[in-house]
Amino acid sequence: TVDATMAKAMGWEKAQGVLVESIQEGSAAQAAGLKEGDVILSVDGKEVNQANELQSTIARHHPGDVVTLIVSRDGKRIEKKVTLRERPSSTEVASSKTGEEDEENSSGETASSMTMSLDNLGLKVKNIPASVKKELKVENGVQVEEVKTFSEAYNRQLQAGDVIVEADKKKIYSVNDLKQVIESHKPGDAIMLRIKDRSGNPRFVAIQIPKEQG
Repeated sequence: TVDATMAKAMGWEKAQGVLVESIQEGSAAQAAGLKEGDVILSVDGKEVNQANELQSTIARHHPGDVVTLIVSRDGKRIEKKVTLRERPSSTEVASSKTGEEDEENSSGETASSMTMSLDNLGLKVKNIPASVKKELKVENGVQVEEVKTFSEAYNRQLQAGDVIVEADKKKIYSVNDLKQVIESHKPGDAIMLRIKDRSGNPRFVAIQIPKEQG
């Protein structure tokens, strides 16, 4: 469900729609051309603003039915017709691409044990070596090492072990990459992060840069 902070990160005036966090391989969504990061605004002309509302709306249909979605993607509204399919019993999808060597990031440094504290967010992150990327099934990203209780990161449900793979639609290769994205925004702005949790599940987290006190 898109909340106020997510809406702010996307440059919207109000919260609306349901954010697509992941697409199953071989699914109806994939066949229709839906993408991670799309926001579903309506189904067959009916607005949907809660994830469970979207779920119940689709559940009233049957495999073979065609539903029309209005989707927001990169600031544009597009129409997608989806032919529903049987729900798979179990699907495990893992990327086959993993780095065998430490990659250079945009700053020219290699992944190492370097850590960085982002005190205003209550977040401590660290670079991750190729061996850990392979274990976590990610090609890039920095790992959350610590989340301060009652901080902005804590309130947005970031957890130690999460891997931040993108920030503001930019791939993150090092803690410096993440710092640069954050420093390019001002207090009060919100940033959308793409996360992989410790189980490998993708999700989006919007985080707001706190305004300075005093």
